[in-house]
Amino acid sequence: MKMKTELKPEDEEMMRQIVELVSEQTYIPVKDILGKSRREDRVDARHLAWFFTVKHSGLPLIVVAKYFQVQHSAIVYALKNVAYRVLLHKNKKMERDMRFIAQELKCPEITEELEVV
Repeated sequence: MKMKTELKPEDEEMMRQIVELVSEQTYIPVKDILGKSRREDRVDARHLAWFFTVKHSGLPLIVVAKYFQVQHSAIVYALKNVAYRVLLHKNKKMERDMRFIAQELKCPEITEELEVV
């Protein structure tokens, strides 16, 4: 059985809203979240957008990767490393950003995951 990789308009809209929410919370422009910059603040925001898109949407990684125009392995890497990156931020900004975004998206399971970290 072949996996569907086509984006439905409602899925695309949801992903756009998540990216905008991450942009508002992190003060990183949407174009930079969707871009290729390797600056730490841009990467953190991009990984948050990928993380919440996967966790909130339940879409296959390949579909999320297609939307963000990256390889699905980049999404896998980001998902594995978000918790580690939260620990690296001494000022707890990334953790605060994650909690706020999770609350806005009504994702209590993500907030519970942060309790473990």
